[in-house]
Amino acid sequence: VDLSSGKAPESVMLFPAPGADSKIKARDGRVFRMSSAQRIVDAFNASGEEIPWDVEHQSEILSPQGLPAYAVGWTSRLEVREGAVHAFVDWTDAGRELIESKKYRFASPAFTRDHTTGEIINLVSAGLTNRPALKMTALANVQSGEIMNPKILKLLGLDDKATPEQIEAAVTAFEAKQV
Repeated sequence: VDLSSGKAPESVMLFPAPGADSKIKARDGRVFRMSSAQRIVDAFNASGEEIPWDVEHQSEILSPQGLPAYAVGWTSRLEVREGAVHAFVDWTDAGRELIESKKYRFASPAFTRDHTTGEIINLVSAGLTNRPALKMTALANVQSGEIMNPKILKLLGLDDKATPEQIEAAVTAFEAKQV
């Protein structure tokens, strides 16, 4: 998140421009396809709904469990710039404070995808995070030797001894339910 002005930005990149092969590689090795950034914008526009911004994807993890997931911002417009998808964000006071105090510095899209091709279908929500996976963003980023947040593991139905492969499988199953 660019803080060169010292203020929370009006727009934030959510998906970087893919390579020539239409692929976006996550830091954890997952590969997603974005053959058309405009298709993501068009799907968003067709929905006619704003998307919430939260912290660490609480909307995707906690809300299905009936737990609170407060918005820290709302997006009502997306735009393609040089092949990347940018969101215009109306920050809440809490969201502005989290960014301007540098408590959170990165953006993370939550999206549905085709599980066969990896093609990104549409944007579901966005979150503030400090553990980016797409060179800037993350839903779950498990690195060797690190312990994942035990609350997230519990919500995924896993214990604290879960392997990265088990966590990835649980996240994939969670994503499949979102389609």
